[in-house]
Amino acid sequence: MSFWGRFTKQQLIHEILEADEERLVEKKRSRNSKLVAMAAAGRESEAKFGEGGDAGGEGVGAGEL
Repeated sequence: MSFWGRFTKQQLIHEILEADEERLVEKKRSRNSKLVAMAAAGRESEAKFGEGGDAGGEGVGAGEL
């Protein structure tokens, strides 16, 4: 096989691997941002529906169960 034949195959393999690595990084970044958003939503719901029930304070608290 000629030099140029090997070179183009190596270049193609390199580009394929690089694209796959970029896809994996983007997937990880996307998943991490979703986890951060879910954690933030969890903290908000704890603030709204924390101990004592609803916002009016008339709900059943954890100690009353």
